[in-house]
Amino acid sequence: MTQSDLDGVLSQTGKIVTNAKRFRRRINQALHLIAAKNFQTPETASQSLQEH
Repeated sequence: MTQSDLDGVLSQTGKIVTNAKRFRRRINQALHLIAAKNFQTPETASQSLQEH
């Protein structure tokens, strides 16, 4: 493997990781919104804050 091959792989991996993080954040936000609508109790609110 040449250096440019390695750089290509690393940049691809970086993009995948970034997208995965962004995707997970979006899913978490959606879940929090759903949870907030379903259970509006102080307990779940403090739990969701601690998870961040």
